[in-house]
Amino acid sequence: MNRPGQQRDMVFCHVCENEWYREEHGLECPSCHSDFTEIIEQDHDPRVERQLHVDDEDSESLPSLLHEHEHQHNPWRDAPDPDEEDIDGVGNMWPNEPRDRSRTPQQSDLAGGHPLMQNFATMLQGIAGRSMSPRMHQDDPASANRAGTRILRHGPHMEIRREGPNASFYFSSYSSGPSTFGGSGRQDPPDHFGGIPSMVAQLFAELEPGMSPSGRRTRGGPGSPDAPPMSPLQMLFSSLLGPPGGVHGDAVYSQEGFDRVMSQLMEQNQTGNAPGPASADAIASLPAKRVDKSMLDDQGKAECSICMDEVKLNDSVKGIPVLFIPGNAGSYKQVRPLAAEAANYFHDVLRHDGNALRDGKRTLDFFSVDFNEDITAFHGQTLLDQAEYLNDAISFILSLYHDPNRSVRETGLPDPSSVMIIGHSMGGVVARTMLTMPNYQTSSINTIVTLSAPHSRPPVSFDGEIVKTYSDVNSYWRKAHSQKWANKNPLWHVTLVSITGGALDTMVPSEYASLASIVPETHGFTVFTSSIPDVWTGMDHLAIMWCDQFRKSIIRALYDVADVRRPSQTQPRAERMRIFRKRLLTGMEDIAEKLLPQEEPRTLLTLEDKSNAMVAQGERLTLREFGKARKPRAHLLPVPPQGTNMEGTRFTLLSNQPLDANSPLEVLFCSVFPLQSEQRADVFSMNMDLSEDNTGSTRLACKSGASDAIVLPASTRESQYPFDHAPPFSYLQYDLEALAEHQFVAVVDKAKEPTAGWVMAEFSAESASTIRTNIGLRTLLTSGLDLHMHSSRSMVNEINIPALYSGLLSYKISISKQGCEGGQELFTPLLRQYVSEPYESKFFVNVQEADINIHGVAPYMPPPLKGISAAQGLSLQIWSDPTCDHTVSLSLKLDFIGSMGKLVMRYRTVFAAFPLLVVALVLRKQFSVYDETGTSCLYSQA
Repeated sequence: MNRPGQQRDMVFCHVCENEWYREEHGLECPSCHSDFTEIIEQDHDPRVERQLHVDDEDSESLPSLLHEHEHQHNPWRDAPDPDEEDIDGVGNMWPNEPRDRSRTPQQSDLAGGHPLMQNFATMLQGIAGRSMSPRMHQDDPASANRAGTRILRHGPHMEIRREGPNASFYFSSYSSGPSTFGGSGRQDPPDHFGGIPSMVAQLFAELEPGMSPSGRRTRGGPGSPDAPPMSPLQMLFSSLLGPPGGVHGDAVYSQEGFDRVMSQLMEQNQTGNAPGPASADAIASLPAKRVDKSMLDDQGKAECSICMDEVKLNDSVKGIPVLFIPGNAGSYKQVRPLAAEAANYFHDVLRHDGNALRDGKRTLDFFSVDFNEDITAFHGQTLLDQAEYLNDAISFILSLYHDPNRSVRETGLPDPSSVMIIGHSMGGVVARTMLTMPNYQTSSINTIVTLSAPHSRPPVSFDGEIVKTYSDVNSYWRKAHSQKWANKNPLWHVTLVSITGGALDTMVPSEYASLASIVPETHGFTVFTSSIPDVWTGMDHLAIMWCDQFRKSIIRALYDVADVRRPSQTQPRAERMRIFRKRLLTGMEDIAEKLLPQEEPRTLLTLEDKSNAMVAQGERLTLREFGKARKPRAHLLPVPPQGTNMEGTRFTLLSNQPLDANSPLEVLFCSVFPLQSEQRADVFSMNMDLSEDNTGSTRLACKSGASDAIVLPASTRESQYPFDHAPPFSYLQYDLEALAEHQFVAVVDKAKEPTAGWVMAEFSAESASTIRTNIGLRTLLTSGLDLHMHSSRSMVNEINIPALYSGLLSYKISISKQGCEGGQELFTPLLRQYVSEPYESKFFVNVQEADINIHGVAPYMPPPLKGISAAQGLSLQIWSDPTCDHTVSLSLKLDFIGSMGKLVMRYRTVFAAFPLLVVALVLRKQFSVYDETGTSCLYSQA
């Protein structure tokens, strides 16, 4: 408020309605000592709003109360104000005079004399905030330059006038009290409302944003200091539809309104000298405090005092980030079984393992994304949108670990630079698509595990965009892996594992999960759940997310590849691939890596020449009980010498005991350790002396085969399913070339008292243990296959059927045997069916009859990266007790009903569309007859 030579602020108390100068008594009311006060400004007078509010009250006792209250609390009511003439912008309202706000219920004649019309006009006048009846008039040049609020009295009539250079708005009422307002420039009261049409027109005029009551547009726009107070109608529509321009006073409701306010602040403070924002180092140096229950408000929330972000209880990150992507119409909640198993495994096992913690094992921080169960299998653009969004989500996830208020990681650990991804169904395809998007952050993804994801082909082809997206993504991956040099391959660091449920998954054909046409074996592979150790069963499309034994295997594999000491949070790519093969494959595949040749001798075995058994060359070792000698005893099997006649020889061992430190069984691969050797005996971590201090002894430097042990489902007379809760069998299998540096295989019985258990070990030639059939597919379908394995067979035998490769056919196999003549058999026949690509194995325990179906060659599948090779077909691997002197017979027949069922499930959409084809042909015939004869024939006739 400008005054000649001096500026004085007047303060108004909303409690007692007192008024005083700020320079005399400050902002606290000297009468009631309330701090609910406000400075009177030219464009905002709280007394006017108070007057409007009081005029709306219908109580007759209120004026007297207010009048009495004012006389009691206003000590300056009788004192003259020498500067009252200089106060501008508040009209001729004198603060030192008492005010009478009483009025009679009688209203002015707004719409003639009819009571109904008067009530309707009064209602419209109340909705419009009593600021209606615009009167456009020409002011004199002096008054045209003034704008403000004038409150005038003309006897019983009170007029509140809002004046501008082009228009004026009036509000009129009557008072029964004496006139207490005066001053110069008194004007005649304006006419009342010009009828209901003008009122309705004014109602709509009130809705225009940025328009003052005087009919002119305000300079600052809505929310600016120059804007007039909004009428009740404007407030109503603002609350329903948002404030005009997204601004209402100090609050903004839209990005546009926020940008406008920020622009105004920047323009007003271009020359400001306030300090800039704190640096990232300064923020990082602030201590981070974890939110506890004492910091939460009534709604269970808290706010960071530095960044003002909302934080929640236990809302922090400290481990290794893992992102779960749901599939088509999938829920983000599907990650809960995996996350729960990860938490339990770390809490119960890893946190107590010092070696695991030193190797960089920490908790897994699971993140999930909620796509509101969106449909991605039918729309290509949705798939691309999700991939783009998830790249931004990964950037946000990684930023959490850089935020000292969110991250509680150990000091000295690097911040994560990549996130492991688990994708279910179409979520796996979205995960691969993310690496092809423009907003993909390099190296932010290096490990992808997909569950029942259709990588090779879209599950349905209703949308042309989804087909094009598949083609583009798969072409990108193929082109990247076709590069000769690793520095030109943007996917060189990425490992991709595809896991599928097999025939039980009727939603997505398991052949579509194959990666053979997308990534080489050095970067990924496809495996069936029936092949995974300790899982050994197929799964449907949804059960793969919550199957207990499967989630345990996946979580252990993720922990094995994790390494919090590296910025990537994982092991190097080659090591990750080795771990995934070890955890997810049976260990009998050609690509399976044996660790024995890479290890160093760690055990020094000292034997007495006469106290240990030497098994003759070519003989089988069979132990039906441990601890029979009541002392540790070693049984030596000599390794056959290398030669052309021994090509294809392999060593196999099967036992019902585990190969660990607590087992009565230990298997060592040994070489003679001479007494004059330059290598000292104390370099061995374990010294196993079985010589009883005799002079005539032999020392052997040995390696343990426990690291290459393969677990097989137990097959006994009580076994029904591979996944029964029974201790599994332990199996070792080495080609002769892998044992070239060793001279003996030592099977050590460590039990000192009789212990139940058995072990069987032998060297066998491939020619004697492998049967390769040359039967054709036609003969196989019509006559089947019958085979007999004689009593002198090996412990493990393989049957290869190259003609059986189609994934659309199903078979039945039966195995028959006679009773065990040499006594009770150690185990019942165990059958494994497998194909080499993809890695699909199925186990049948205590087998007599079994259903055989494979996922080999399927129609419309792209060729593999390594080229088209001769199909190896189906292979059958049979473990049987050779100590029982009997013949084992095998019969394989076509399962016609099962084959028809697989055909229907694969092409069910075609069968569903067949009736539509029939209807279309009939309609075509009806139209043809009508064109020829001019008459229509019946549907049955057509």
